[in-house]
Amino acid sequence: MIDFENEFVDAVAKAVAAEFPKAEVVSEYVPKPSSFPHVYIRETDNSTDTRSLPLAGKETMARIVYTVDVHSNVKRGRKTQCKAAMAVVDDVMQAYGFSRTFCNPFPNENDASIYRMVARYTKLQPDYIIKI
Repeated sequence: MIDFENEFVDAVAKAVAAEFPKAEVVSEYVPKPSSFPHVYIRETDNSTDTRSLPLAGKETMARIVYTVDVHSNVKRGRKTQCKAAMAVVDDVMQAYGFSRTFCNPFPNENDASIYRMVARYTKLQPDYIIKI
């Protein structure tokens, strides 16, 4: 299996922290975030691209999908903060060659005082990565 999740999560975390020093970036669900903006990035699909299987049968390409949730709880400007944090995430993901397939506000059913945006990114990932 082609796995670069830590690479992508670390790159997003560094970029978000540069813009939002108190931000929290995680790759596991946290029901009650301790810091905001809160960015939850997770790999939601990693499937073999069967067209790329060589005769030896070793996986050389995988379809990778990441879903990113950005949360903000500031009293004023929650939507603005979410959009700004999501823009940072978007820049990193595009630098790694991902295409954004979805990005919209999404109801935060657990706590309506926290604004939430969700984005989905996809790419065909070879079994190597070019460092940015």
